[in-house]
Amino acid sequence: MVNSKFSRRKIVEEKDDVEFKLEEFYTIRDFIYSKSGIYFKENKIELLRNRIIKKIKDNSFNSFKEYYYYLKYNSDEKEFKLLMDAITINETKFFRNNILMSNFEAVILPEILKEKEINREKYIKILSVGCSTGEEPYTIAMILEENKDILMEKGISYKIVAGDISSKALNSAKEGIYKTTQFRATKDKYIKKYFKVIGEGKYEIDFSLKSKIDFNYLNLADLNSLKSLGNFDIIFCRNVMIYFDNDFKTKLIKQFYEMLNENGYLFIGYSESLFSINNDFKLKQLNGSIVYKKEAEKCQKY
Repeated sequence: MVNSKFSRRKIVEEKDDVEFKLEEFYTIRDFIYSKSGIYFKENKIELLRNRIIKKIKDNSFNSFKEYYYYLKYNSDEKEFKLLMDAITINETKFFRNNILMSNFEAVILPEILKEKEINREKYIKILSVGCSTGEEPYTIAMILEENKDILMEKGISYKIVAGDISSKALNSAKEGIYKTTQFRATKDKYIKKYFKVIGEGKYEIDFSLKSKIDFNYLNLADLNSLKSLGNFDIIFCRNVMIYFDNDFKTKLIKQFYEMLNENGYLFIGYSESLFSINNDFKLKQLNGSIVYKKEAEKCQKY
């Protein structure tokens, strides 16, 4: 229910004449949802308000209406991408949810390698959705590099595709420069082996890892673009679905299921669930973490 106090007044920035009315919140909220799948609930009014008013001022518009029309009818979508930079949160770190990443290395990776040997396939393909500034795909790459002797012995290589809706975050990911705070869950051996110090509290990831990852602009609302990335053995989509409503989650998870190879895995966030969203995946509990598997037996029914 909408806060009645809010509904009786206009949202007006202090010491400014830029107005952001309740109906304007719904207008921009619905526009963002239609273009990106990102859904702002009423409790996010202030967050969206602050970001929109800043965009209005930065672009020297006189009103919300002027900015909205520019956003909606600008054919190159440059401003829409800048808005996505402004409203998405890119706070993350290397080896986030260490338990899950440990299970990826100790349990899932050996299983996938065995599957590849049986099928005589020569590479593993992994997708990192909502990759933000690159910490997740680089973490995956470090784990795979630590196991490269096993991969080489089996004649298997890997490919990591990573995508995000924030162009700003993607540029940071490609640059590969990080601060000390982003290594809170990272063991020293990884920092010493895969990073070089370039300044006080600043590190750059090794070029060999940068070259292993294909970064892409990825708007999940465009399911055709997502599908065009191809098929994968593992899809990481962690702490991304918190931005979506159930209708969009259902479509997205269905697409992930279709994109996964038989016996492939979907990793989602610690606080996320596919309950009431999708029944095709097999839920598996692994030493303190949950993963979802596309089982071959179930695939044969389709």
